[in-house]
Amino acid sequence: MASLPKEFETFVVNYNMQPETWDIEKVIAMCTQEEERITALHGGSLNYVKEKKKGFLPNKGSPSKPQGNGNGNGKAPVHYQHRHIPVDRETGVHCKEKGHYKKDCPVFLKTFMAKRGNSSAQHPARGSIDRSICMNPAAGMFPMFPPPPPPEMPFSYHTFPAPPPPFYFHNAAPVPVVCSVWASNFRDESHNLRRMAWNARYVAVNVQYPGLVHHHAGKDHNVLTVEERYSVVKANVDTLKPLQVGVALRDADGRHLGAWEFNLRDFCRLADPCDGNSLKYLDDRGLNVDELRVRGLSAKMLREALLCSGLLDARGGRSWIVYAGAYHVSYLLKLLTGGAPLPEDMAGFVDAVRSYLGDQVYDVARMAADCPAMPLGLERITAHLGFQSPLGSPCLAAAAGVHALQVFMRLKYGELGGDVERHQGLLQGLH
Repeated sequence: MASLPKEFETFVVNYNMQPETWDIEKVIAMCTQEEERITALHGGSLNYVKEKKKGFLPNKGSPSKPQGNGNGNGKAPVHYQHRHIPVDRETGVHCKEKGHYKKDCPVFLKTFMAKRGNSSAQHPARGSIDRSICMNPAAGMFPMFPPPPPPEMPFSYHTFPAPPPPFYFHNAAPVPVVCSVWASNFRDESHNLRRMAWNARYVAVNVQYPGLVHHHAGKDHNVLTVEERYSVVKANVDTLKPLQVGVALRDADGRHLGAWEFNLRDFCRLADPCDGNSLKYLDDRGLNVDELRVRGLSAKMLREALLCSGLLDARGGRSWIVYAGAYHVSYLLKLLTGGAPLPEDMAGFVDAVRSYLGDQVYDVARMAADCPAMPLGLERITAHLGFQSPLGSPCLAAAAGVHALQVFMRLKYGELGGDVERHQGLLQGLH
C-alpha cells in the first residue's frame, strides 16, 4: 500500500479502516477497480505530470504530458486540472441517470462483478477470490460480506445427574487419620484446624453425649409432633453435657483435609446426670470417661477454637453434614453459645441453626432413607459401600464424622445423582 501513488490515498485510508485483511489477489482486484475510477475522473489518464523535471523525456504520444526536450528548453509545462461536475448534474454512462457517480452506479457494479466472475472462470489460478461477495453501493468499492451463519443452538446444561468431583474416588483415596485432641496438644491442633478450615467445603460434626434422661411419657417417638419431639431434644441437651466432639473436613473436590476428636472434661460421672447404659456402651467402644475428666479440654476452649477457625464464616458456602443429627446439631449450638439453653420452640431452633451454620445442613440418615438398597445405621452403610474405618480412633466421634462425609459424597454423586436439595435442613429425629 505504501508504494501506491498519492491518488490512491482515499483507497489506502478505506483499506486501513477494514477489520479484515485482504490477500494479494483481492488487493489487486480492488486496486484495479480504484484505478479505473481514478482514470475516469482524470480524463482517461492516471499518471500525469504537473511540472517538468530535469532530465525527463516525456512521451510525445501522451496528451496528458507536456512537450519539451530533456534539458528543460521547450514549452512551458502545462498543468491539467480536473473539472468538477456536481453529482446532481452528471449523467451516468451506464444507466443514463443523474444523481450518482460511476463508482456508485448499480448497473456498473453489476457489470463489473459479472466481468470478474467470467475472468475467474477463465483463469482458475485467480479463482481463490471469493466471487460470492456482493457490492454495496452505499459503501462504494468495498465489499459487503454475507451475514454470518445463524448461531448454533445453545448448549444444554444438565444438572442431573451431576458428575462427581474430580478427586473423589473412595476406593483410591488414602485412609483418613483421626487426631485426638487433649489439653496438652490443643494449641497445635487448633492451629491446624484453622489452617485447613479455609479450604473446607464440607464439614461433618458428631457429638458423643451421656445418653438420654428425658422422654415423652405415654407416646411413641414416631407419633409425636415436631414440637413435641423438639421439646424432648431441648430438655436433654439443656440438662446433659457433651463428652466428645468430632470434626471432619473435605474440600470442594472431595479430598479429605483432616479429622479431629476433641475430648471434653466438663462431665463428671458422679455429679452430672447421665444414662448408665449409654456410658457403658461408650466405654466398650473405647471412650474412657474418667480419662476425659483428667486430660480433656474445657467446652469454653473448644468454643473459642471453633469461632476463630473460620468454619462459621457464611462467605465460605460450606455444607454441614451429620448423621441422625437432631442431637448433634443441638449440642453444637449449645457449645457455640457458651452453654445457653436452646430456643423455646422449633422455629427459634431453625433460625439459630441458620444463623450459625447456614442453610446447607444435610442429614445422611434422611438421604439414605431415599435409597432402598441402603441398610440402617451409619456403620452398616459404611461397610455396605466399602469404606474403611479411619486410623487413630476408629469407633468414636471423629470416625463417625469421617464416615458421614464419605457416605454423603457417595450418595450425593452416586445414588442421588447430585440432587440433594430436597434434603436440605431436614434432621433425623425432628422432621
